[in-house]
Amino acid sequence: MTALPDLGTRVAIRSRRPAGSVPPFTDTVGELVAIEPMVQVLHKSGAVVNISVADIASVRVLPPVPVLNRDIRSAQRAASFAWPGIEHDWVDGWFVRASGGHTHRGNSAVPLDHSASPSSLGDVGAWYSERELPTLLCLPDRLVHPPDELITSDETVVMVRDLDDSNATSLPFEPSAPSSDWLALHGDNHPQAVPVLTAVVDGLLDFAAVTDDDSTVAIARGAVTEGWLGISCVRVAEAHRRRGLAGQVCNTLLGWGAAQGARRAYVQVRAENNAALALYPTLGFTEQHRYRYAHIGAVGHEK
Repeated sequence: MTALPDLGTRVAIRSRRPAGSVPPFTDTVGELVAIEPMVQVLHKSGAVVNISVADIASVRVLPPVPVLNRDIRSAQRAASFAWPGIEHDWVDGWFVRASGGHTHRGNSAVPLDHSASPSSLGDVGAWYSERELPTLLCLPDRLVHPPDELITSDETVVMVRDLDDSNATSLPFEPSAPSSDWLALHGDNHPQAVPVLTAVVDGLLDFAAVTDDDSTVAIARGAVTEGWLGISCVRVAEAHRRRGLAGQVCNTLLGWGAAQGARRAYVQVRAENNAALALYPTLGFTEQHRYRYAHIGAVGHEK
C-alpha cells in the first residue's frame, strides 16, 4: 500500500485511470482530507476527488499554499459585516459592534483597516464605555499585534472555500427573518437574539431549514457580504443527528450563496468543536486562519 501523509497535508497524487485510457494516469493536487474507505483530496475549487487506494501510483507532499494578510482581512471583513451587531461604527480602523452584551461576535471590535493598532485601544474602550459594555477585542491572526500580556480565549478556526457558477442552485429566496420553528431549534431566547441574527451590512440573509414530516430538523444562517458567503448557526435536532442533515443544510446555503454572486465561502468554528472541524472539510472547506478574543484590562497568561 502506498504510504499516505497526515490528513491536512497538501499532496499531488498520481493515480491510474480506467484500463485503455489515454493517458493512463491522472494527477490530483489538493489537501488530503480522508484515507478510507476512499482517499479523498480537496481541490482548491472546493471539489472533493475520490481515489481508490489500489489505483494510486505515487504520492508527493507539497508545501502549503501561503495565506496572505489581505486574504485574512477580506474574510474577516465579510464576516464582521455579516454579524455587525445591533449597533456598529468605525473607531481608528477598528470595526466596533455592540448588541447589549449578547454574543461575542456582536459585541467585539475587529481590526479591519490597515490603520488599526493597539495605540487606539483607548478610543475603542471609550466607545464601549459609553454603552456600559466591556471592551472585547476580536484578534485575527497577523492583522494586529496586541500587547503580549492580554489574556486571550475562545480560539476560533476560520475555514474557507471557493464557489463558482457550478455551485449555484435556483432556490426560493427565504425571508430575511427566521421563522418561529427556526428560532426554536436555534434555542436562543435572549431578547436581543432576533435583532442580532437579522443584522447585516450591505448584504443578504437566508435562514435555511430542512424539514421532516413538517418538523424543522436542521437549520443554518447564510449571509452574503463583500462577495463572500458566511454560514453560521448550524443546528440539527438531537433525534435527527448523524443523518447528514448538517451537510445538507450547508449545501443548500452554498448553492444559494453562489446564486447571489458569492465567489468564496467561510465558516467560523470553535477550536474545540471536533465534529464541525471534521464536517467542513468534506464540504470543501480548509483552514485559512484563526482568531481569539481578549478583554482590555484583563492581563495574565494566554488560556
